[in-house]
Amino acid sequence: MAVRAEGGDSLKTALHEAEMEVRHLRGAAGALRQELEQQRADREQAVQQAAAGAQGEIRQLHDTVRALRDELEGLQASKHEAVQKAIADSTVEIADLRRTAAVLRDQMEALKRDCDDRVGAIERSARGEIKELQDTASTLRAELESAHGR
Repeated sequence: MAVRAEGGDSLKTALHEAEMEVRHLRGAAGALRQELEQQRADREQAVQQAAAGAQGEIRQLHDTVRALRDELEGLQASKHEAVQKAIADSTVEIADLRRTAAVLRDQMEALKRDCDDRVGAIERSARGEIKELQDTASTLRAELESAHGR
């Protein structure tokens, strides 16, 4: 019986040690589970932070694209307005130059007519004087011939 009692004590000790080990293993498993859950939570939080950061950056990029698009449209509108103004200004200048050319053409034609009239008058006057000089020369020749012929 002493062997049995000894065997029973060692069995009790072994059971106690096994229970202690099971408790220890359960505690370790619980701690590992808790640590795993904490790592999952940390990873999920990191993913959410990364996603939030990416969403913030995407929003910022959308805002930047929108601002650049608005600026580009503004520049295109300004360029269009500048081109329209340049066309309008050049149209006015062309019309002014055409009017000026017409006035100058009219003045030139009037001067040409005036010059033609003056030239015509001078030519008529010169022909008259030439005729008069020819008549005078003929008369003087005739007088000279009659003075020599006597």
